[in-house]
Amino acid sequence: CADKEFFYELLNKMTITVTDLFRNPSFYSAVRKLVFPYLRGHPSFKIWHAGCSSGEELISMAIMLYEDGLLDSSVLYGTDINPQALRKANAGIVATESIKKASAFYQQAGGKYSLTDYFHVNHGYGLFTKSKERNIVFAVHNLASDQSFGEMHMVLCRNVLIYFNEQLQNSTLHLITESLVSGGYLCLGMQETLMFSEASRYYDVVDKKHKIYRKI
Repeated sequence: CADKEFFYELLNKMTITVTDLFRNPSFYSAVRKLVFPYLRGHPSFKIWHAGCSSGEELISMAIMLYEDGLLDSSVLYGTDINPQALRKANAGIVATESIKKASAFYQQAGGKYSLTDYFHVNHGYGLFTKSKERNIVFAVHNLASDQSFGEMHMVLCRNVLIYFNEQLQNSTLHLITESLVSGGYLCLGMQETLMFSEASRYYDVVDKKHKIYRKI
C-alpha cells in the first residue's frame, strides 16, 4: 500500500497538472469558426481531450459547445495518466481566482455571457454546473502504452507532445490518428506541430497558426 501511495505521489510530481480556462483565446475563436460547423453536421459527436490534466480546457470546450447549442449532441472524454488530476477534473472545481483571471480570455474567445454564470461559487472555489455528469466522461489513459480511444470527431492534445521525445510523439500521433474518424479534427498546442512527423501525411492543415488539422 505504501509503495502504491509513493508511486502516485511521484506521478503527481512528474506529470504536468497546470492548465487554465480559455488559455490562448484566439485558438477557441478559431475552433468555433472552423470546427463547430463540422460538428454541427452530426446528430451526435465525440471529443477527446488527451492529457486533460485537471480539466479546465475541457470545461472551456463544454461552455463553448453549450453557447453554440451543441453540448446536448456531444460526449466529451477527458483522459490523463494522473489519477489525482482526474479526480479534480471530475469534481469540476476551479479556484475563483482562476475564473476571474480567465474572464477576459473567455470574452476574447467569443463568450456570450459571463464566465461566472457557469459556476456555483462558494468559499473561494467554483463548481462547474453545465450538464457535467451527462456530457463529460473522465478516465485514466496512458498515451505511451494504451490503445486508441474510440471513434472521435475531434481530438485535442495540446501542450502534451512537447514533453515527449520524437519516438513517443510519433507513437502518440499514430494512436490519435487511429482514434479519429475520417474528416475529424486534431488540435495541438501552439508550440507543437505535425510538420516532419510520421503522421503528417494523414492530415490537411486547416489553421497553421492555431495548429488545427483535419484527417484526410
